[in-house]
Amino acid sequence: MLRIVKSPAKGVALVAAATAVATCTVSASAAAAADQEQDQDRAAHCVVYDDLSEFVEVHVQGAGPGGPVSAAGTSVGEFRTSTGRLIGSEDGTFVAYLRADGTRWELFQYTAELPEGRVFGGGTVSIDAVVAGQEATLYAVGTSGGLRGLTGTWTFRLTGAPAPGQTVFAAGFTLCR
Repeated sequence: MLRIVKSPAKGVALVAAATAVATCTVSASAAAAADQEQDQDRAAHCVVYDDLSEFVEVHVQGAGPGGPVSAAGTSVGEFRTSTGRLIGSEDGTFVAYLRADGTRWELFQYTAELPEGRVFGGGTVSIDAVVAGQEATLYAVGTSGGLRGLTGTWTFRLTGAPAPGQTVFAAGFTLCR
């Protein structure tokens, strides 16, 4: 589901500024305050996609014998709403590796296509935490359309693995000015 979120308390200050204009008592500082409130309202703008499912196919291109890098590959996913409607896609590249403490991690980079525009991002996630069903978070930067210039996060949590190389995640994006 897509939600456009704005800071809820900003309208009160804008009404007060309009009242000051109507009574001709506006000073330069009141006008500056109204401009600042409008800037803050624009700054509080967020685009939120929540309650999504992502269906992913993973293609491992190189599985090592263990060592520091145990696999590299790509992922291709599609985002669907709770009603099953396709609303976007994701293409990613990853390197899975072992840390010195023996935990499994993944360096992941992706591009997602969503109704409002394109998102690029990435980061590192604990494979062990993801497999255990914990929520993971990656950075997200809007690069086109209505998302251009917005920054935020992509969160996801493993909800199923219907077949080898296939996974299903609960997912969401939050991008703000």
